[in-house]
Amino acid sequence: VLSTVKTNDDIKANLETLRMRSRDLSKNNSDYRKWLSMRRKNIFGDHGLRLRMKVRNPSGEQDTGANTIIEGEFAKWGRKFGGGVSVDGLHSWNSFCELADRVFAVDGEAIIRKVTGYGGWLFSLQLIDPVLLDIGYNLQRTQYQNEVVMGVERDAWEKPVAYHFLQDVDAWGTATNRIRIPADEIIHLFRPEFVGQARGFPLASAAILDMNMSAGYREAELIAARVAACQMGIWERPANATGKMKFDEKEQEKLVVDMEPGKFGIGPGGWVLKQLNPTHPGQNLPSFLKTIMRSISSGLDVSYNDFANDLEGVNFSSLRAGTLSERDSWKMDQQFFIETFCMPVFASWLTMLLLSGKTNLPLSKFDKFFQPVFIPRRWDWVDPLKDIKAHSEAIDLRISAPQEVIEAAGRDPEEVLEMIAQWNTWLKEYNIAPPQPKTPVDKNSLIKKDDNEDEEEQ
Repeated sequence: VLSTVKTNDDIKANLETLRMRSRDLSKNNSDYRKWLSMRRKNIFGDHGLRLRMKVRNPSGEQDTGANTIIEGEFAKWGRKFGGGVSVDGLHSWNSFCELADRVFAVDGEAIIRKVTGYGGWLFSLQLIDPVLLDIGYNLQRTQYQNEVVMGVERDAWEKPVAYHFLQDVDAWGTATNRIRIPADEIIHLFRPEFVGQARGFPLASAAILDMNMSAGYREAELIAARVAACQMGIWERPANATGKMKFDEKEQEKLVVDMEPGKFGIGPGGWVLKQLNPTHPGQNLPSFLKTIMRSISSGLDVSYNDFANDLEGVNFSSLRAGTLSERDSWKMDQQFFIETFCMPVFASWLTMLLLSGKTNLPLSKFDKFFQPVFIPRRWDWVDPLKDIKAHSEAIDLRISAPQEVIEAAGRDPEEVLEMIAQWNTWLKEYNIAPPQPKTPVDKNSLIKKDDNEDEEEQ
């Protein structure tokens, strides 16, 4: 279907409705909450996005002193207690990142204000509700003013210049004032999908309808199953009965029957109880739910088996193939979050750290010190032994490097070497003999053994 409606006009007409439905599902729909949980676990994991500095001297060697100082100060700033990540003091670095991504997923955009001159590090963050970015404030571009699209002020090149937020909002959602904040203080976290797009829309928009249909169908089946379990019925007058049946008040009370297990009651004379036996849940329920859940998982770009908690009929090969594709999507989400949120935040934080005088690092060498690497989480396999053997083979054949394998596991190679060196030092201090290397094993026999194991699995 072709539409002549501009992208921003389409978003302006539907954003509030989509956002309201998305927020409702995030609180009341189990499938939606499972998706949000999958994002939190796969993008951040239990350790979050860890900072590792790569500052080097002109000679090319690691500037260990600068790296240690910056990493230490960032770790202190990122603590919930005694840190300075958020202006409200409620978040650590990890929890703030998780909340920002949740708001981004549910609302389609997250708005973070960089507050300088606040706290012990003279820098903090404020998460602003996207509802406050005035969607109804729009101005045409003229010779003397910039255009404003849904509260976003843009120059002639459509670059954001400022953001206009509602202020002093009452209980009915009516604002009496509007505040203009320069764009260099705002991180507008959203993923543009169209040229000239000014605002984001919920990431689950393509799956909202399917989620509502699935929830409605399951609710109807559940109610029907409860009705069937109650063994309900109606009183029916015999076909040969004539006239209106007359009975006393005690007989009339017998028309209402409370059904309990193992209980048999007595009905009014001359009337017959006809039971209703609806057959629910229906035989098509499992297949329908699988179909709709596959459609939802496609709209959310996640693996059906993990999303639906359905491992029926799955073998190791098919599960691995689906997991590889899904993990590529999670890696892309991780990289997007690092580029659009972590890097701008770190640049502003480092600037204020160098200005604050908390360290002896000079601001004049900002370019040298701005060498951060945020390490996201990585995943293990169900059968990691085969992957370790494959990595060992690749290293021996010179088609892969050890540091590449370490980075694929979500670790920093230099950190691993430092830990190994520290371990060897401890062994010497405590006079413990280091473990002896294992006797080399014939790799051909290992390959043959793996082939036999694969045949047994099949």
